[in-house]
Amino acid sequence: MLKFIFAMLITFPALACSGFQVDGKLSVDGQTWKFSRKFHLGTEEMIPAGPYIIAMTYTYPENGYRVRYKIEEKKGITLTMVTRGEDDEIEMNKTRDIMAKGETGQPNSIITIKLSEN
Repeated sequence: MLKFIFAMLITFPALACSGFQVDGKLSVDGQTWKFSRKFHLGTEEMIPAGPYIIAMTYTYPENGYRVRYKIEEKKGITLTMVTRGEDDEIEMNKTRDIMAKGETGQPNSIITIKLSEN
């Protein structure tokens, strides 16, 4: 039993640090941009997509992966918030569409993501 506990203590941090691949696309106002990035749990990654910047953070509570996202539009040297939110119960190796309602005066967005193990 002690060997099992020791093995688990060594294995879980190694799995958590290995990260996972996120492939997806962002669709805003009829335009689409693809992205592919390696993520680590709890770490925010910023992804450029045309005139937009997607900031995403993944966590793993008890019921599946959860993504926290924020989309901002680059206008000159300023960033304008387009949308932000959270979505949960994202499964590994399955495609998920997130319908993101735009902030006041901003367009709605669709974020399509697929998580895969490295």
